[in-house]
Amino acid sequence: IFSLIDRKLQTGLRGVRHMFRSHDPYGRFGQLSKEAFHRVLVQLCGYINTDEWIKVCKM
Repeated sequence: IFSLIDRKLQTGLRGVRHMFRSHDPYGRFGQLSKEAFHRVLVQLCGYINTDEWIKVCKM
């Protein structure tokens, strides 16, 4: 999953930045809740199983 995220960041940083800002409910420059971060990752990578999500949360 980390390599997929890395590829997405290399090809479309503006789009990723926009997703973070649009999911930020308080307008804090893209600081997201855990649930909102999960939604952004699902939009970037598609389905994320529980094991992958746990790995991402531990980082």
